[in-house]
Amino acid sequence: MIALYTPAVPQSLAAALGMTHIRAVPDEAITLAVDVTPVWDAKVAAIHCHATQLSSSPIMRAPLAQQRLFLGREHFILTGRCGERDFFQELLGGHASV
Repeated sequence: MIALYTPAVPQSLAAALGMTHIRAVPDEAITLAVDVTPVWDAKVAAIHCHATQLSSSPIMRAPLAQQRLFLGREHFILTGRCGERDFFQELLGGHASV
């Protein structure tokens, strides 16, 4: 199956961080969440490789606790699929979150 997942910000996360300027989605719309804290250092290093990420992203100027809350788990919504099999559901044993 071919599936298209797009990044999203759950409303509860946006509210917790006071992010009123972004378009958040209802929490129940999130179909995949990936815990990236085990690779936190690599993720931050990758962000620092892109000057545009540092200058245009308010989260990179926020305290570390807020950065970890926002960047430590990536959220996605399933926006399209073609076929019967769902690779991520198979990979995760039927669970929509890792």
